[in-house]
Amino acid sequence: CFACELEGDDRDVVTTNISCERCHAIFETAPKLLAHIAAHILHDPTISREDEPCGLCLSPAPSCRIGLKKYKASFTLDYTNSMCQRLVKFSYATASQPSPTNLCANVPIKCPQCPKGSNTVWKYNIAFHYAKNHSPSVPPSEFDISDFELEGLKMVWNNRH
Repeated sequence: CFACELEGDDRDVVTTNISCERCHAIFETAPKLLAHIAAHILHDPTISREDEPCGLCLSPAPSCRIGLKKYKASFTLDYTNSMCQRLVKFSYATASQPSPTNLCANVPIKCPQCPKGSNTVWKYNIAFHYAKNHSPSVPPSEFDISDFELEGLKMVWNNRH
């Protein structure tokens, strides 16, 4: 497993020179990494979406655990209760809203069907999570991937080199 546990408030959560575990591309910002990893999840034929890959390192679920805390009308990452070898700081509220400068809205979410305290699921994995764990139920439409995101991340994938 690529995951390692991070403990305490002194842990070193990466904020610069963030890289992709799969292809070793380096990014200046967490949103660019999130979009790149999302492009792998959606468009890389070597990634099994059934494995519900982590949106930070591509390890299969449940190798990584991303904790969330309620924050105002949204969530924020709970770094103390998260574990991923590639854990990076990012604004959950900003990352969850696609825009022309942020093509990706792949963030960890709480599955409405799973019991309280269950692992979060990355948004772009929710359809596979439901098929595997909650069939015949389907995820709520609020978790659908928009055409804007799909088209934008296809461009990210096509321009990755």
